[in-house]
Amino acid sequence: MLITTSPPTEDLAGQLYTQPHYFQTQRRIKSLVNRYLTVEKLCDRLQDLPLQFQNPQPRPWKPIDWQAINYNQINCWLLMGMT
Repeated sequence: MLITTSPPTEDLAGQLYTQPHYFQTQRRIKSLVNRYLTVEKLCDRLQDLPLQFQNPQPRPWKPIDWQAINYNQINCWLLMGMT
């Protein structure tokens, strides 16, 4: 029996698109900003900062394979300071 899985339709930024247009990309960026850069999250990280200096603990994040990132995945608008 052959078991196949379909590609994911969503990720942490929301709905995936095979060829996203500008507004879909902007919506995904906004979703990530709202999810990870909220005032509550940033305040939590700032409160944790002195403790991290006293007793450093590694974060549970996986390392990023920068070579695996395709140039087309980079949003130039984001790199230019969101102007």
